[in-house]
Amino acid sequence: YSFDRDKEDVITAYDWFDVKVGSIHTHERLCDDSNFCSEILFYPSRRNGAKKQMLDACAISKIPTHLIDHIDYSPIYARLKVLSMMKKAGIKGKINGYDHHAKPIHLPLKIEHSHRETSCITRNSVDIKDLINKRPRENGDLWRLTQRYNIAKTTSTLQA
Repeated sequence: YSFDRDKEDVITAYDWFDVKVGSIHTHERLCDDSNFCSEILFYPSRRNGAKKQMLDACAISKIPTHLIDHIDYSPIYARLKVLSMMKKAGIKGKINGYDHHAKPIHLPLKIEHSHRETSCITRNSVDIKDLINKRPRENGDLWRLTQRYNIAKTTSTLQA
C-alpha cells in the first residue's frame, strides 16, 4: 500500500491569533460558508500571564495551492475576516465607560497574527477500516510496524 500519494490542489491553512482585547466570551467556534477562514476555533490561551478564561483563536481555511502566496489569502486578510466574524457573533472588548444614554461603550477587538501552519490535503486509495480489518502477514511491513509501535509504547509506559 502507498499512502499520501494523491494530493489535492487545496491546502489547509491554520492561522493562529493572539486575542489581546475581547478574549473572554462563551463562544467555542464560529463558522462561515466561504473556504477562506471558514471556521474559527477558540482555545484557552497558553501565553504567559494569561488568565484561565482568556481564549485565543485559530482560523481554518481551504486555499487553492496556486493562491497560497496571493495577497487576498494572506494572514492580513485572515485577521480582518476573523475580526469581522467575531463582531458579527457579538464578541466585544472590555467596557470603557458609558455614553449619554447610560449604555456601556466597549473597547474595539484587538487580535494579532501569531503564525500560519499549512498542510496538504491527500486522498488515500485504502480506507483505514480496510487496513484494520486486514490480517497482517507475519514478518510483513505492517507486522513490523505494529511490533515497533508496541515496543515503543511499552517502553514509554515503563518510563512513565
